[in-house]
Amino acid sequence: MSSMIHKKKSNPWPTIIFICFIAMAWYWHSNKEVETKPVKQETAIQDIILPTPITQTKSKTKHVIKDIKKTVKTLPKVVKQAKIQDANKKTIPQKIDMTNIDELYQQIVKQEPPLYNRFKEVRDLIQKNIFICTDKQKLADLINKLEEVNKYLIYHANGSDFQIYTVKPGDSLAKIGKLFGHNHGLIMKVNNLTSTNIRIGQELRIPLGMVSIVIIKKQYKLYLMLGKNIIKAYDIGLGKMNSTPEGTFIVTTKLIDPEWTYAGKVIPGGAPDNELGTRWIGISEKGYGIHGTLYPETIGKSASRGCVRLINKDVEDLFAMVPRKSTVIIK
Repeated sequence: MSSMIHKKKSNPWPTIIFICFIAMAWYWHSNKEVETKPVKQETAIQDIILPTPITQTKSKTKHVIKDIKKTVKTLPKVVKQAKIQDANKKTIPQKIDMTNIDELYQQIVKQEPPLYNRFKEVRDLIQKNIFICTDKQKLADLINKLEEVNKYLIYHANGSDFQIYTVKPGDSLAKIGKLFGHNHGLIMKVNNLTSTNIRIGQELRIPLGMVSIVIIKKQYKLYLMLGKNIIKAYDIGLGKMNSTPEGTFIVTTKLIDPEWTYAGKVIPGGAPDNELGTRWIGISEKGYGIHGTLYPETIGKSASRGCVRLINKDVEDLFAMVPRKSTVIIK
């Protein structure tokens, strides 16, 4: 006789209820996090770009959308106003007051001996005004005053824009110039020398800073620079129809009595119909350079084929002081 064992069935409802309770708790907790995080994020954005807080109600949402459309509609006006304000912030050129410059200059000159270092104050004031000046007469006055100041700073024995070099055995002006990166013509000019003859033990003033050229087309001026300072200004002529190139270049060639090739014809240097004059200072823009002219009446005008022209006397003076590889800025 077989016997069967019957197990008592357990009640499943407590387990089901417990699982449902856990599931509801997890669902409630998850929904709470999902709802709160975006609200906080939207509120942060709203604080930055919108005038009213974001809410979940339909009426408030419509109000926010209306505000956004209004903001977008007025944005072009805001941008335009910002551009006008930015344009107004641009530096306005300071008024040129020659009276103040003259008074400061006379005050320094009257000192016995003159306070040479204070001439730098006058030079700095003049140079700031030179580069912004558009009035021809005021520009001429500034340049004339600068030449007077430079006599004390560069060409005077007590000046401050040079160092002293004592001539040694075997020295020549060319050798000394190469040592300091200058043309011997500049050393001659600074020391008021009329020949290249020098003697052992002679003290020479060697200019501080490297030579460069700055050309300001609007002024029709070429400035010979020593470091950051102007040592001389020249009147120039420019190319027709703004054909003189702008940018930063380098002196590549220097020629005395250069040949001129035009329309397939080579015109020898020194010929009466050679429009390049007596000197050529070529720059790194192919075909362009600084040269003399047969037509001094074109100085101060745009009449060349693109090159910068000076009267022959001025280009010879410039030629003697500018070494190859000097920087040329045209603007």
